[in-house]
Amino acid sequence: TPNVGILLGSPVVDFHLHHVLKGRKGIGGAVYLHDSGLEFVPAGLGVMEMKGLNYAKLKRELKKLDHDYVLVDGPAGLGHDVKELVKSCDEFIIVCNAEMTSVTDAMKAAKFVEKAGKNVLGAVVTRVKKDDLDVSYSSVENLLEYPVIGVIPEDDRVRESAALHDSTICSFPQSGAAKGYLKLGSAFAGVEYVEELSLWDKFVG
Repeated sequence: TPNVGILLGSPVVDFHLHHVLKGRKGIGGAVYLHDSGLEFVPAGLGVMEMKGLNYAKLKRELKKLDHDYVLVDGPAGLGHDVKELVKSCDEFIIVCNAEMTSVTDAMKAAKFVEKAGKNVLGAVVTRVKKDDLDVSYSSVENLLEYPVIGVIPEDDRVRESAALHDSTICSFPQSGAAKGYLKLGSAFAGVEYVEELSLWDKFVG
């Protein structure tokens, strides 16, 4: 689905992922550069774009990208798209909210990935409100049988950055969500995370 392209301000492009999966373009021609420095491959907007896709091409095309990390954002659930994506990716991060319905859906996804013989690195819990209604991290780990490797708090700055067609890390680097994603990214890259303090934090600290 085209969420990434929409959020980054490129809802309509000349070439996108669906063109690649239909053999009309190599993946290099569908890579776009965001102002933040992030390179991304958007998907098409139209429903008809989803027909006639050759998912077998995805893994071959992804291997052509000369990057240390390539993240594939898959939809929730266990639809046809997800099942095909599992064949194309090497490792998986299960993303869920701190709500029981979301965690149970994540359980199904994790089990499906396991049965496909793929590696699950852990879970990222998003939109955490840190109140009594949140499912605890220990409960998430017990239910999924995987560690929680990242926690992203509920943060209005995420909506604001989406309206700006920018990443939260770039628009609001001091926000809780940005810090959560930076910690997660640092852990994957094997880089020590050093929090950049705001002027106020420096003054009071």
